[in-house]
Amino acid sequence: MGDRVQVSGITGDVINMGLLQFQLREFDVEEGRFTDHVATFSNSLVFLSPATGLLKFNSASGKAAKAAANDNATRQDAGEKWRGAGGQR
Repeated sequence: MGDRVQVSGITGDVINMGLLQFQLREFDVEEGRFTDHVATFSNSLVFLSPATGLLKFNSASGKAAKAAANDNATRQDAGEKWRGAGGQR
């Protein structure tokens, strides 16, 4: 619970999980805020329609993942510049 996912084109945070269904608190990605909608899905939908897990970059783990991704990109850029200057790897 609390994970941000996208199911059938709806993005939201999981607020309830049961034996037969789960609920998402809908999040408007473009406006960066929650809507007043709660979407309810059958658990069987997850097997029929692809569900995507999304990182929350406002959480501590999301910030760590974003920092690691930025650090990795910086290292790749540095490696490309080094190779471009005649170095080998």
